Formats: sequence, C-alpha cells, structure tokens
Amino acid sequence: MSLIDSNNTLLREQAGKGKIDIIFSGESVAGADYFKVYMPIATTLDLIQLPNLVNGNGDNLLGIPLPAGTTLNLRCTRLGVQDGLAICYTENDGDTSN
Repeated sequence: MSLIDSNNTLLREQAGKGKIDIIFSGESVAGADYFKVYMPIATTLDLIQLPNLVNGNGDNLLGIPLPAGTTLNLRCTRLGVQDGLAICYTENDGDTSN
C-alpha cells in the first residue's frame, strides 16, 4: 500500500473495481494486502494482522461477534474467519512496501 495513491487508484478502490477475496467460516488468508474488509453477516474473527498498528495486530477484534454490516477500513495482511463471512478488498497499486 503506497503512502500516496493517484486519484484514479483511489476511485477504483472506492468503487470496488479491484480483486476481492471472500473468506468463509473456518478459512484464513496470509500474505494478502487488503485495504477494506466488509462483513455482511455477523462474523467472528480468529486471526488478523494489521501492519500499520504499533504492535501489528488487532487482538481486541478476535473472538467477539462483529455485527452484520461491520466494515474495517484499514490495511490488513492476514485474516481468519472463525464463523461468518468476510469480503476483502485488495489494494490495487501493488505497492506492499508500506
């Protein structure tokens, strides 16, 4: 995720025009680069890595049911769904250095 995206890149991401991953109950993904994670149904996470945080994790989000419609607008590189469903929007600029 670059520090500065072009206007076109930002518009494509906001419109959901890039690749998405859907993570179902019992599945996890590592080595990804998501800028947004949307949970259309109640979802419980069992793994999350947020590299832009000081400690690099979101442990306070694990094991609690997040209500339907929850959206995490942040960079996420690993995600595991214990129960529910997560739609993950992939960063489009291809820069994974930051």
